[in-house]
Amino acid sequence: APPAEAALREAAARKQLAARFAQVLHDRQAADAAALYDTQKRHMQEVADLLHNETSERHNDAQQLTVRLQTLFRKQREEYHQLELKQTTERQKTEAEQKHKQAKAQGGGGGGGGGGGG
Repeated sequence: APPAEAALREAAARKQLAARFAQVLHDRQAADAAALYDTQKRHMQEVADLLHNETSERHNDAQQLTVRLQTLFRKQREEYHQLELKQTTERQKTEAEQKHKQAKAQGGGGGGGGGGGG
């Protein structure tokens, strides 16, 4: 009977050892899975942060470009307006000079004709 009892005890011990080993293995796998999950989560957060920063930078670049374009258009509009005013002023000045010359020519021509007659 003792050898059979010893065999039973040995089998129970092996079973217990196998159960403990399986639990350790399961715990280890669970820990590895948790660590992997944490690592992947951290990497995904880093990627999300990078994308967010990149998007923010692009948005800021676009805003700066828009402001620069608006400033440029405003300057062009002002320059065009100044040019228009200058052209209008020059045209009015030229027209006034021509009217003055015509008036002078008509008045002077009449007087000149009279002088020629005398």
